[in-house]
Amino acid sequence: PALQERAGALEYRPLRAEVAAARGACAETLGDYAAATAAMREAVVDGVAARHDVMAVEVATRLIHVLAFRQARHAEADVWLDVAGALRDRLGGRDDLRVRVMLSRGGALIVAGKPAEALRWLDDAEALLEKIGGPLTTEMGIILNNRAAAHSRLGHPEQVVAAFERALAIYRQTLGPAHPDIALVMGNLGTVRALSGDLAGAEAIQREALALKERLLGPEHPDIAVLLTNLSMIHERRKDHAAGRAVLERALAIREKTLGPDNPSTASSLINLGDLFNELGEAEAALPLLRRALGVLEKVEGPNHPTVAAALVRLARAEMLGGADREARGHLERAAAIHAASGAASIEASFTDFYLARAQWATSRTPQERARARATAEAALAKADRVALADEVAKLEAWLAGLRAD
Repeated sequence: PALQERAGALEYRPLRAEVAAARGACAETLGDYAAATAAMREAVVDGVAARHDVMAVEVATRLIHVLAFRQARHAEADVWLDVAGALRDRLGGRDDLRVRVMLSRGGALIVAGKPAEALRWLDDAEALLEKIGGPLTTEMGIILNNRAAAHSRLGHPEQVVAAFERALAIYRQTLGPAHPDIALVMGNLGTVRALSGDLAGAEAIQREALALKERLLGPEHPDIAVLLTNLSMIHERRKDHAAGRAVLERALAIREKTLGPDNPSTASSLINLGDLFNELGEAEAALPLLRRALGVLEKVEGPNHPTVAAALVRLARAEMLGGADREARGHLERAAAIHAASGAASIEASFTDFYLARAQWATSRTPQERARARATAEAALAKADRVALADEVAKLEAWLAGLRAD
């Protein structure tokens, strides 16, 4: 505040813009995204007014990240993308700024549920960055991390691990070993290792990332919830439901406190906790959590976002546990349509079809309908990632074997 007052007293607008940019960066790092948004908007406005355009573009791209990734305010992020692009054009041939804008658009498209479109922007950004001699920059690390996220959503596991590992190496080289941004890349890599079956390696890197983030930013930063959620997946695969519930409840509490009840990340925690109750066969505990998550996501992300499909599938699981098979089938068919529209053969798409087959069978009335249910199950098994979905594959194969025996 003292620096802000001194800068204001000077009435030198470029300096005021830079002080606001610094305030925004600090607020983002500390997880206060409302304050970060306000300060970054102020910085861009003052920067444009003072023709401090390079700084204005750089801050606008950070603002896009805070709006799209941290708060799911996609329409606002799109407006600032246009602003950043216009400023970049006014500056002419600044390829470094072109990279920043392209990278921002790619990241915004990922969280908006458009990974294929995002990859095209990320590929162009990487090609341009290589051309201007920046293969070992933080921007390259961000490109690789985002590319891995996009490939993961598209169901391309072979391209995910290499991108995350290269991103982590670049982050460590450019930011040093103890930077808070490194922890999330470590967490992403740990998740991929868990999906490949390396639970020990996954847990080691997740705990290292969690300890780093807690040491640097405290125990209630929003990113702590991300790493706790990653850790819960490892507990789930080990069938340690008590440990999984503990970390998921802590993650939900952090997100409700820091991000609010209507944030998509809070809804994600509700989904994860609700699905844990599904695993325990406790439909009555799962249903209110999953209904609440679905309501948040439909309102904030729109009815056809991939995260809505994730909520629908978990809600359907709880409904099937409670015997509401027809309601479950409707939710699963809607989720399958969302995945089909994206064109992605992802883990989530297979997971959806696994349960859709059982709901189709439970609601079938004719031999033709039962044949369709079997066909859904067999097609889902044929294209599923059998390592990442090992438990679900085993359950579905046992279910099919039981049908054949009958």
